[in-house]
Amino acid sequence: MAETQVSRSEPKASEGHKAGSRSEPKASEGHKAGSRSEPKASEGHKAGTISVRWVKSQIGFDRRQRATLRGLGFRRLNQRVQVQDTPAIRGMIFKVRHLVVVEET
Repeated sequence: MAETQVSRSEPKASEGHKAGSRSEPKASEGHKAGSRSEPKASEGHKAGTISVRWVKSQIGFDRRQRATLRGLGFRRLNQRVQVQDTPAIRGMIFKVRHLVVVEET
């Protein structure tokens, strides 16, 4: 049998796989870690915000509800957070309404 040889030319330095080389900066570069413009808990009530308190443990509930609590900004039980009053946030509060209390400020 006659074997056919495939001739492959060596790739130039500018061609081929560029593992590890990065000519363009990543999207995250240029931003400081933790530089969010979220309101602090000590700023008090503003128009368009809701004060929510986490009152019941998420243990034994679905992990999606746990993720919703994290999405609302909760880290620990009995914590209060100020969140924007948007339809998305109201939907999140509705999904975990058995775990949180909306408080008046």
